[in-house]
Amino acid sequence: MKSPFEKKFCGKSPLKELTAKQEANLPEALKTAIEAKSPTNYGSPLEQQDEKSYFDSITKLPGVKERYKRHVKRKTEGYTDPEDGYISPSPETIVTPERFAVSAEIGKGGKSGVKGLEAIKSDLYKTQYKPFVKK
Repeated sequence: MKSPFEKKFCGKSPLKELTAKQEANLPEALKTAIEAKSPTNYGSPLEQQDEKSYFDSITKLPGVKERYKRHVKRKTEGYTDPEDGYISPSPETIVTPERFAVSAEIGKGGKSGVKGLEAIKSDLYKTQYKPFVKK
């Protein structure tokens, strides 16, 4: 097998280049790891775990828990804004802690903002964290 860095191998599965004997000698774990990078694969269990750990870690950043509590309090009790005056309560717009934390990261910009933007594209975010909190 030639180098996988050659231009003719770009975007192709290296498994198709192997002979039957070479493929038989390949460990099963390596085969599944190679296939996990396929464009038709929607994420290996490891990648899905990485997404989950990102959302778990982002909610544990310093100050996020306190800011989220303030967010919930403002949405349930209402608040006074210096420019707009009194803002009435709107508990139906309370977001999940993960969505709140990701929004804050995107607002920061830079590397953390890019990571946040990538996170909101994930299926995990769309199915579990994007909806509003139901009271």
